[in-house]
Amino acid sequence: MKTSGVILFSLISSAAAAPALVWKNGAKETNATVRTSTSLPISALLNDAIDAQPADSELAAVIFLLGRMEGGKESFSELAASGAFPRVASKYETANDIHHHVDGLGSTHSVVRDARHVKPDHNILAVDLSELNTILTSRNKPEDPKGFIMSKVEKYSHKRMTNFAKATVLVVEVDPSIDASKIDSSVVRAIEDESVATVVVTAVRSHEEVKNERRLVDLNHRKFMAAAGKNAKFPGRRRLEDADADDAANDSSDDLSGVYYVSMTPNIFSGILFSFFFIVVVQIGISCMGMISGQDVYVNKMPSIGREA
Repeated sequence: MKTSGVILFSLISSAAAAPALVWKNGAKETNATVRTSTSLPISALLNDAIDAQPADSELAAVIFLLGRMEGGKESFSELAASGAFPRVASKYETANDIHHHVDGLGSTHSVVRDARHVKPDHNILAVDLSELNTILTSRNKPEDPKGFIMSKVEKYSHKRMTNFAKATVLVVEVDPSIDASKIDSSVVRAIEDESVATVVVTAVRSHEEVKNERRLVDLNHRKFMAAAGKNAKFPGRRRLEDADADDAANDSSDDLSGVYYVSMTPNIFSGILFSFFFIVVVQIGISCMGMISGQDVYVNKMPSIGREA
């Protein structure tokens, strides 16, 4: 079974996106393994993983999120294909869901945010491997210390342990550069732990996939603008580029695909700015002219020369 698991893991590495494996303690014997290759949003994965929690489980879900490798590659497929997770590979056939393409796996922060949005009634906490082992070892809430003053480090540690006791969903941030055997043992320990309802193993998608998604979004935007240009008119707006005289005369024959319309051209904007500048200069000039004053005191006899007035 270990050999077949490694082979199937190598098939996952051919996917163009981050894969995800899901183990559910309450459905291991009742449901068959479901494999999907279509694009699955991260919100749908989280909703399904945290949906059902057995009564004897203290943790609704533990989500292992592996970071990117050097060069921006997706780490889960690379490490699994190289045989770095033999114990997890032996559990491959017992997985309930195998998703080859999970969309939206950006970072630990984004996964925690999406999980809180999907399941606002759960306490979701981001931890590392060492903290996960601490939580699985003891889920007892620490008693409030009384009778002594704690330092800042002790206060932070006590607050962190309190959050551990309250958490129902853990998002484990895994550095792929650490020893793979530690990751392998931690995942298997969570799968075999009866206090954990669902275990999800996935990874942050690669830089190449992010670039491809951006290209796809840009392509869809271009197609939308082309369809809007062919099927719609823009009254009250002007073309950003100059049109030929023949096209202006025969507006019905224009191919408006890919043409952007704006409410104000650069020439109109420049004219408005020049008008404001001209008005300000004229106002300053008139104000300066009004400040010029002449003689306003007149006498019948001028003072003699040499005498002070």
